[in-house]
Amino acid sequence: TTSLPSVGGSTTTDYSGLANHGNLSSTSFSVFTTPPLGWSLYFNGSASVSVASTTNIDLTSTMTLMAYVYPTSLTASHIIISKGDSDVDRNYILEIDSSKKLRFSVGDGVSSQNVVTSTAMTTNTWYFVGASFDASSNTATLWLSTSQDFTSTITVNPAANTDKFVVGADNGGANRLTS
Repeated sequence: TTSLPSVGGSTTTDYSGLANHGNLSSTSFSVFTTPPLGWSLYFNGSASVSVASTTNIDLTSTMTLMAYVYPTSLTASHIIISKGDSDVDRNYILEIDSSKKLRFSVGDGVSSQNVVTSTAMTTNTWYFVGASFDASSNTATLWLSTSQDFTSTITVNPAANTDKFVVGADNGGANRLTS
């Protein structure tokens, strides 16, 4: 469980007991407190949340990443969740790529592998997005809204790295999410 800041705050608090507290890159966040999502952040293209690297966010085996997004611009790549900043160094990433499709990628420090949905996203629409990786079968599955959109085998196993976990941008602060 995460507690979001009031508008203008600089941190988010992790109440899971794992102390994965987040730092806001900007004080220009808007916080929504009403449905459909309750407490959520509006990413304006210049803001992100970063969490220092810890072993419990270095997902190196079976994992699931999920988010609700409402893209207002799809003119470039928009990163939703990332751990790492270059394809081969990246532990994992979930993003809307430049073709407006959901992309999940894992990297092992030497190479990376991607899975991309078959369906393109549109602006000004709420989407539930998700990616799962089953390490026992090396299967990656992507969800767009409530439908399984694509499943594929991934032969690259994600490797740990020392990069930050970031919501709304990559580790270097590029490809920011606009929602």
